[in-house]
Amino acid sequence: MTVAGFGMQTGAGSNNGFIVVLLKPYEERQRGDLVVGALVRKFNQVMFASIDDAIVQAFNFPALMGASSTDGFEYVLQSTEGASPEELVAVAEQLIIRAAKEPALTGVATYYKADSTRLSVEVDREKAYALGVPVSDIFMTMQTILGGFYINDFNMYGRSWQVIMQGEENDRSTVDDIYKIELKNARGEMVPLRSLITIKTTTGATSINRYNNYRSLTIIGQSAAGYSSGDAIKAMAKISEEVLPAGYKYEWTGTSAQEVDAGGQTFIVFFMAFLFGYLFLVALYESWTLPLNVMLSIIVGFLGAILAVWIQTKNSTYPIFDDLYAQIGLIVLVGLAAKNAILLVEFSKDRHEKYGDSIKEAALLGGKLRFRAIMMTAISSLMGFLPLVMATGAGALSRRAVGSSIFGGMAFSAFIAIFFVPLLYVILQTLAEKIAGVRKED
Repeated sequence: MTVAGFGMQTGAGSNNGFIVVLLKPYEERQRGDLVVGALVRKFNQVMFASIDDAIVQAFNFPALMGASSTDGFEYVLQSTEGASPEELVAVAEQLIIRAAKEPALTGVATYYKADSTRLSVEVDREKAYALGVPVSDIFMTMQTILGGFYINDFNMYGRSWQVIMQGEENDRSTVDDIYKIELKNARGEMVPLRSLITIKTTTGATSINRYNNYRSLTIIGQSAAGYSSGDAIKAMAKISEEVLPAGYKYEWTGTSAQEVDAGGQTFIVFFMAFLFGYLFLVALYESWTLPLNVMLSIIVGFLGAILAVWIQTKNSTYPIFDDLYAQIGLIVLVGLAAKNAILLVEFSKDRHEKYGDSIKEAALLGGKLRFRAIMMTAISSLMGFLPLVMATGAGALSRRAVGSSIFGGMAFSAFIAIFFVPLLYVILQTLAEKIAGVRKED
């Protein structure tokens, strides 16, 4: 689909346009160089870079439709001191030149132009008054013939139709066509428009954009192959500190702004997950030390999750990173990995308190009797997550990110952490009883 006169980044304009390209089904684009990201980079770096007569940029749709116009970042350069459009573009070009040297960035560009060619029409008002032609009639005539003027609506064939008055396309395609226009004066005489106006060719900005009331322009770009969107945002922030002179600042907009706002919350989410898990176990065991046994065992599961994500990252066909999906898997892992430790600690605690077994005996007995149940649930869970780890097709990256972090964490929790839980139980329970002075064992 092609659209003339409107750009996704530039808006309306006679020299703007965009094309929506439909790709073949994903099943026919299994090669790594045929996925969307690779195709976009190929178009921009190979095909469009050699075009001198236009600025052409390929991009994918954004992850959140409506939040942004592209899938990359949107960087808003602002002048806090009211710089001219030419000065604003000069600073933006310095940013773009510096960004071209950054390995984490690709396709960094701006569509804002301060030297666009435009026509300036000057009306000789004194002459128009002398010939009896109202200035408002001159403007209305030019608008109607060259641009179009809405008249009314009418109904026919069960539909509403608009009546638009406009000159024929062949009569409004060149500058000289403007001089062919004539309009009536107050005496009913036809006066040629040529005698009332002067047309000059000038250059300048097509519009003055403002963001937070500052003069601004938007720079778009994408993360290069092997880098995440977060890496691209950090790279642009570093470049801004190096390049931006006094009187300029930047802000993120669209999905980039949402990513920056949410970026500092990862640690808080992990901390709250651990805190609530620990407090729930404190209430369950009525102890401040036993829940530490369970929470410490989760660390082993986290190591497995990180290892699994790293292995998947090295896969050239389906590379994943420490992205949002992998982090969601780690949050889920807090509960799944704790489950195995809870089974062991719960049993050992009952044997020690209700049946009088020593701490070591209770820990060993709990490990022996609970081993089979833990292995059965762990293996069944791992088999359930395996399809996510091996996912293919459209959307495979998100499924692999979630599945890999959970699968690796569950595997380490089931086959490695299970041997540390009884040991931690002995250490922590013995320490707690010594501190409390309840009993002392050899």
